[in-house]
Amino acid sequence: MPEERRAHPRSSEKHKLRLKIDHVPAEMRPNTRPFTVWTNDVSYGGLQFTCRRWLPVGTVLKLEVECSRPHEVFRHVGRVVWLRKEADEEHYTIGVYFTETPVRVLNAWGKHLTASTTM
Repeated sequence: MPEERRAHPRSSEKHKLRLKIDHVPAEMRPNTRPFTVWTNDVSYGGLQFTCRRWLPVGTVLKLEVECSRPHEVFRHVGRVVWLRKEADEEHYTIGVYFTETPVRVLNAWGKHLTASTTM
C-alpha cells in the first residue's frame, strides 16, 4: 500500500460547495462563472470535488462550504493543486489547498470536522 502523504485526515461527509474563480494562470482561460458542486472529501487543509469544468493547477478559488450538521457556512480561499480527468472523459476531480483562511475560521472548521467524524 502506498504511503499516506496527506497532512490532515479526510472526512467523506458531503458538503454543498459554491465556487467563484478569483484568479487563473495568465495563459489559461477556463469558464470563470461561479458554480455549485458537492465535495468528495474535506480536511482541515483543503478539499476535493468533481465537476465538468476544467480548472488548471494554480487557479485561485473563493470557496463557500455549506455544512448541514449543524448548519454552518465556511469561507475559504484555495488554490487548485492537482486535477485528474475521469474515465468518462466529461468530469475532472480537483484537489484544492486552502491558502487564505482566517485563523478563527480554520479553528471553527477544525471543530466542525472533528464533531462530524465523531457523530
